[in-house]
Amino acid sequence: RNECRSCSETMQLDVISALLLERLFFSLDCFLLPLLYFLLLLFCQQLARPMFRLAGSRLDPRTNGPHGPRRIVGLSITTIADGSERRIELPPDANVSGASWSPDGARVVYVADQDSDEVFELYSVPIDGSASPVKLSGPLVAGGDVRGYLISPTGDRVVYHADQAVDEKVELYSVPLDGSASPVKLNGPLIAGIDVGAYQITPDGGRVLYFAKALYSVPILGGANPTNLALSGDFEISPDSSRVVYAQKLGGGLYGLFSRAGTGGPLAVRLDTGGNVALCAGGMTFAISPDSSRVAFLEIDGELYGAPIDGSAARVQLSAGGVRACAEGGAFPLALPISADGRALYFAD
Repeated sequence: RNECRSCSETMQLDVISALLLERLFFSLDCFLLPLLYFLLLLFCQQLARPMFRLAGSRLDPRTNGPHGPRRIVGLSITTIADGSERRIELPPDANVSGASWSPDGARVVYVADQDSDEVFELYSVPIDGSASPVKLSGPLVAGGDVRGYLISPTGDRVVYHADQAVDEKVELYSVPLDGSASPVKLNGPLIAGIDVGAYQITPDGGRVLYFAKALYSVPILGGANPTNLALSGDFEISPDSSRVVYAQKLGGGLYGLFSRAGTGGPLAVRLDTGGNVALCAGGMTFAISPDSSRVAFLEIDGELYGAPIDGSAARVQLSAGGVRACAEGGAFPLALPISADGRALYFAD
């Protein structure tokens, strides 16, 4: 009987501690395969953390994320050719919240409570095992965590947002990918109760655009005051990094579409007429052509229009009626892909 009880307890422990594959993604050259592993079941202390309900979801008030998310505890890199696997050494109780390749495929960036339990910081590590993981984020205030990050398209820097200096005040930072220098703060002073929200890095890796009650542009290296571009959170950067296109509320439920140099520069130019740009619950409906010369956008009259991105000519109608701007129920905008030769694809009834 004691032997059976011991066997049962061992089996229960094995089930709780079992590792399952969370997700996998290939390196850019398709030679390497990073693997993330998570625990099958959560521990009691995780389930007992504070929780509140919102719109049918269970949320953690400390992170504003899901309550009791699956616990990722392992990160390894597998060579596809021979199947050899190299584990990135993490403490036994570490929890990895995500991992991404650098553009050149030489390093992996991830967030984990690697050095202090339940304190999530940013790290990068060479995939060839030539060096140990290096911490990228700066010292965190008590209760602070790294909330997320983006890797520059040029692969030399990482931009991350964290409540690093003040607990629950999320700000934006930039740091070299290899950790060769300390992070610099990118945002200017924030209004009380306002955090840094959505942000993007320009395709050339030179600037960061972020939203904090208004849309700002700042050099990715820091060292300059952010430029206020607009009072808008719906924006897209042109592929050549020269301009940003954004929708701005005009009043009366109307929205206009504007274009401005990504560095600030001259005042914005208007691309639509009359404030009739279509709006879906999940965002605006516009797209920039691959050559950065034109913008396609939908208006509330159910038509698709195009205009030069610099506003040098009036918009022209592209469609012949019945364009569907939003998915059924208006939950999110339908994609407006533009081909390399400048043709816009759209849905119509």
